[in-house]
Amino acid sequence: MSSVYERGEQACPVCGSMNTGFDLECKTNEQELDCSDCGYSAHTRIVKRPNGKPFWEVMEQFPMDENDVVRRGSRKALYLGETERLFREVALAGVLEAAAQALRSGRGLIGDTAGDVVREIWNSYPGAGLKGGEADQP
Repeated sequence: MSSVYERGEQACPVCGSMNTGFDLECKTNEQELDCSDCGYSAHTRIVKRPNGKPFWEVMEQFPMDENDVVRRGSRKALYLGETERLFREVALAGVLEAAAQALRSGRGLIGDTAGDVVREIWNSYPGAGLKGGEADQP
């Protein structure tokens, strides 16, 4: 599996520090964000319930102050639209990584894979200016 690790590229949603580590598993879109300054931690992963059905698990750990009060931060929170956009971008990263891996291996893009990649970009960034016929748009 392929993963991407970034240091200092994502701001902590609690303290705003850029002293963070972000790890993304491209195939599964599982993610980890950890802040070295305040201790905030967020992890997403795929888990299977006893019946075998997969679920997306989100876990966050917020720091507490000296009075045992949870610090949720004064930073701008992610609203539903921003969260949805973030998840679309993460899914797009997985698609682009798979396409890049196919090209690097010399297999090329088989069938309408290039069209699939363009459609994924169009779905993730509807206002990106990609033009095409009505048949090209989902």
